[in-house]
Amino acid sequence: METLRPMRLREAKASTTNTGGLSIKEEKQQTSLTRICKGLTLAKQAFNQGILGSSQDTLDSSRATLDSSQDILDSSQSKVSFRQGKLESNQRILGSRMTKLDKIDSSQDKVGSK
Repeated sequence: METLRPMRLREAKASTTNTGGLSIKEEKQQTSLTRICKGLTLAKQAFNQGILGSSQDTLDSSRATLDSSQDILDSSQSKVSFRQGKLESNQRILGSRMTKLDKIDSSQDKVGSK
């Protein structure tokens, strides 16, 4: 029975309460849980920060793509405007030539009718 006595003393120490009303074992468990929760909170924040950083990178990439697409659109619009101007110029030239052909036809009709 003498060998059991120190074990009972340890058990008695483990079950003693501190001023908060929790046993030392419960307090250690609570402290451990608190540390785990803080660690999880920090891990969650780091994870969310990583997602936020990744989302920011995606947003930046999308903006760069949008800028590039806008440049291509502007270039295409410039080409369309140039071709539109060229078409209008060709239409004026064609109109002028049609007028000349009409005059030639008219002159031939006059010569042919004499």
